[in-house]
Amino acid sequence: MTDDYKQILLKAKDGQDLAVIAGLIQDSILQLSEVKYDEKKKNLVLILNRFCWEVNSENEKPYIRTHSILNFQNVLNISSTNIDMKQDRMYSLLSAIPSNDNDNNVNIFLSFAGGGIIRVKVSKINITVKDVGDYWETNNRPHHENNEVE
Repeated sequence: MTDDYKQILLKAKDGQDLAVIAGLIQDSILQLSEVKYDEKKKNLVLILNRFCWEVNSENEKPYIRTHSILNFQNVLNISSTNIDMKQDRMYSLLSAIPSNDNDNNVNIFLSFAGGGIIRVKVSKINITVKDVGDYWETNNRPHHENNEVE
């Protein structure tokens, strides 16, 4: 099964592209110390511990994880709800959902287990996700009580 793993490098330019990336990064683990925002460059980088759903879709152990860089360009600002960005904690990423605002900007809502949200406001969608480093095996598969994933 792990022979099927290939590092990903994907770019999102619109909401449909972002939906593909959102599926790949679902159930990633994010440590807040691994979030870097460069206001001058309008760039936000998140280092994720990504569960590789594309390899683990058949529910066969061992599962695999890898580190991935999620990079947002054209960032106007970021804000959070129910997440203290100054406290270094780990969060499990559930979804990434875009929404246009009244100024033709796009708000991307990163929702986390426990109700936390990070809102990334961008002037246009330009997001990449790239696997970095080696993968590792795990016997743990993310579990969601309200759907079919076990």
